[in-house]
Amino acid sequence: MACCAVGAYIVFRFLNIHEKLCTLYPRQDYAERRPAQRPKAVKGTQVSILSLDGLTCASCVSDVEDIIGSIPGVLKATVSLGLLRAQIEFDNDVTEEKIIEFIHSAGYEAHSLPSSDSQSWASLLSMIEEPSNSQKNHISSCQRDFLVATMASVLFFASRSINELWKTENNDINLIAHVAIVMSLLSGSQLHFEAFRSAWHGRRPNMATLASLGIMLALMQAAVDSLETGINGSHHMDLKSIEAIPILSTSVLGGRLLKTILSQRSRVFGSPLSSLVPAMAKVCNKTDQNASIPINMLSPGDSVIVNQGEHIPCDGVVQSIESALVTETWINGSLEPRVVDRGDAVYAGGQVQQGSLACRATACGRSTRLGQLLASVVTAELANSEPQLHCAISWFSSAVILLATSILISYLVLTKSSWADGLGRASALLLAACPCSLSLSVPTCKLLATVRSSKFGVRLVTTYARLRSAAAAQTILFDKTGTLTHGDLKVTHASFSEEWGSSQTQDILWRAVQEIEAGNTHPVARALFQKSPSKLEEKVEWLTTLMVSEIKHELGRGAQAVVTAIQSGSSSTSWKLAIGSRAYIESLGVSVDLSQTPVKIRTGITTTVVLAMDDKQAAVFVLEDKVRSDAHQVIRQLKDLGLTIGMITGDNAASATSVAREVGIDSDMVFANALPEEKCRTLARFLQRGPAIYVGDNYNDILCFASASFSICVAGSDMKSVDDDCADATLISSETPPLSRIPLMIRLARHMSGIVTQNHCWAVVYNILSVVSVLGMGGIGPPSPVWSSIGMGLSSVVVLWNSSRVNDGQLS
Repeated sequence: MACCAVGAYIVFRFLNIHEKLCTLYPRQDYAERRPAQRPKAVKGTQVSILSLDGLTCASCVSDVEDIIGSIPGVLKATVSLGLLRAQIEFDNDVTEEKIIEFIHSAGYEAHSLPSSDSQSWASLLSMIEEPSNSQKNHISSCQRDFLVATMASVLFFASRSINELWKTENNDINLIAHVAIVMSLLSGSQLHFEAFRSAWHGRRPNMATLASLGIMLALMQAAVDSLETGINGSHHMDLKSIEAIPILSTSVLGGRLLKTILSQRSRVFGSPLSSLVPAMAKVCNKTDQNASIPINMLSPGDSVIVNQGEHIPCDGVVQSIESALVTETWINGSLEPRVVDRGDAVYAGGQVQQGSLACRATACGRSTRLGQLLASVVTAELANSEPQLHCAISWFSSAVILLATSILISYLVLTKSSWADGLGRASALLLAACPCSLSLSVPTCKLLATVRSSKFGVRLVTTYARLRSAAAAQTILFDKTGTLTHGDLKVTHASFSEEWGSSQTQDILWRAVQEIEAGNTHPVARALFQKSPSKLEEKVEWLTTLMVSEIKHELGRGAQAVVTAIQSGSSSTSWKLAIGSRAYIESLGVSVDLSQTPVKIRTGITTTVVLAMDDKQAAVFVLEDKVRSDAHQVIRQLKDLGLTIGMITGDNAASATSVAREVGIDSDMVFANALPEEKCRTLARFLQRGPAIYVGDNYNDILCFASASFSICVAGSDMKSVDDDCADATLISSETPPLSRIPLMIRLARHMSGIVTQNHCWAVVYNILSVVSVLGMGGIGPPSPVWSSIGMGLSSVVVLWNSSRVNDGQLS
């Protein structure tokens, strides 16, 4: 009873922790799934993606892969528990219908995804949205079974305690005890069904098989005892012989529920990218009227209208324009929009920040650059392998069943013991050696690692296999912009010509810049506007009469205006001002000289802005992206942990080298001018040497997030929602600098991995000792099924206690 209560308390405590985590970091509710389809076939072979149902654990994944792989003609099969999908490559000797028939014959459900145009968005979006509701239904079923088993255990032991207290045998109370036993058996009906289905289809035994056999043998022992006592004049079942059933049911179902909840919170890397795909597209027809159509109906050649704030639904070429700024963060990782003109290429997923544009679609759906990236993300997700612990459990379960069968046969053939003794000994072995503690270690440690990481501002949504890879990683690769740097442009240097070098004349320039750039959303304009107040002298009274008129902005290039300073005596002076990029100022016929800007600053330049007055250079402003204050210290700490540090960025080599030099990254580990696909290829080279961690912040890093052994996202301004689960770990808002949490995360992964190893060692030692005790070796008497089930429960408690140390101890 006490063991049962402790087990129930522990399970409910962990469920409470999980609910708190879900409240703090709720899952995003994605739209209803759209029909998916088969991918395009390769010559000589076919590739099919099937929707699966009935998968509850990694053992099911292994079974389905083995079933599909055994079909003649199947070349490769990959099953994803998180996506509930099977990707199968097969030749012309086998059909998709035959594969589905094989899966059905094994007791699982499989469905062919509805076919449609293979280039449409539907083939990708359905793959990266939320898996089917069968996972949630399975969790609800496990919760219901555990609650029934707990209630049955309370009723059974309460009735037994009443009889023991009053030293009597009340038939009504005994009836309650028998009803509780029936409730325990019914609560485990799904467990028994899975064990029966596994045996019926010839699969490898697992924990469900051991638990079901142990319960059934205990029930058979009670029946044999009842039959023997009935021959001696008694006509009721001895409750002592079946009191192990409610204990075992509660322990097994509680552990099953805990493991199911922790393992079913799957992660789909492409979800943030899918949010860049609009549901509708606005198309201009032949009569010059705009019509909104579903994005899946969009075809190459269509004329598409994209207004301010909308995402571009296709790859295309700009036809007409009212001046537009387009942000393509997922491609280049930059927060700064680019100006697009007639004839420029634009890409699906880009967002129009200012203005509007009309473009002719050149690629739609899967054929776009965004579609190809999404396809790569899905492929990487399907390739992720689950932990192989279930293989060891299957072999262990087979050995225990074989040993229990041998014990039962030996009792019946070689000894004069009764059937009840043989059944009791076999049941005790199955109950004592049930590897529940072995299976509880990983999900429990992962949950506690999630709790621990949340305390120092890290949202952890990943699998144990990837956490273990983080612990074993030897290389960590950083993105630059927004990761090692803040991602915000700042004016770090200003130089003025001799004519405009005095304090008063500089104030005129800063005041003019403030007036011109007020309300402009361009990052460069915003940085200049924010810098102006700190440069103005408050006591310059005549600045209040400064007038800026005839302001004309040229989107993405610069601005022109007329500046008039009215001085004392009503005299005034006017200048023609121009401010913008070097190319823009030179296009106005102004000679630009950057020699006053120190070479050291120019090598790390992000953006140079030139200001001209009356067609003469007056000032040069340098805007840089500051390196995070904790970057250098974090890099040093990571090196102390034995990690090799590298940087992969889409920025130019000069800027990347400057940042690498400042934070302490070796120059030979800097990879610049890399697009998302090139970043992934660079990462793949390091993955060939062993596990590698990738740290980024933008949509263009998501492919690397999916491909890396472990990924960390620094939540930036373009990814404000941390509900997207784009990486294994997300550095959310906290009082501490974000990068300083990366060494803590790696230490936590190593700490957790060590505790899991300890738990596995304990589970192996316990199961060996339990087998030895049941066999009666070393003069130890064999335990009863009751003590065997209690021992199994205590073994799980030891694992849970040791796992709780993940949430303790110093990581710094």
